[in-house]
Amino acid sequence: EGARSLPVTVGDMGYEPNTLEAQPNETVILDFTRTSKSECGRYVQVMGTETRAELPLNETVKIPVEMPESGTVTFACGMNMMRGIINVVAVELPPDADPADAPAEEKAG
Repeated sequence: EGARSLPVTVGDMGYEPNTLEAQPNETVILDFTRTSKSECGRYVQVMGTETRAELPLNETVKIPVEMPESGTVTFACGMNMMRGIINVVAVELPPDADPADAPAEEKAG
């Protein structure tokens, strides 16, 4: 299974959405698309890591992020004025469930 993509638009009002959720220890791909000509959103950085990327106007840039066991991961513009967070949220699975099937609500059965 590949990593899950989370689309994020970088507009005049900041990141949309600016709050996301992921599983503990999950690798997600943040798909940033900058639609604003503002220089503030030209770069994005994942706080606490070396990850930093330029976001060309109207192009999608994919940034893989490894989630921690718990807590949050913050991403911000180069000037640290626009901010977004990814909350680590564990989904409770039945004892016989395959963790690859999480979250169970997405599976029709």
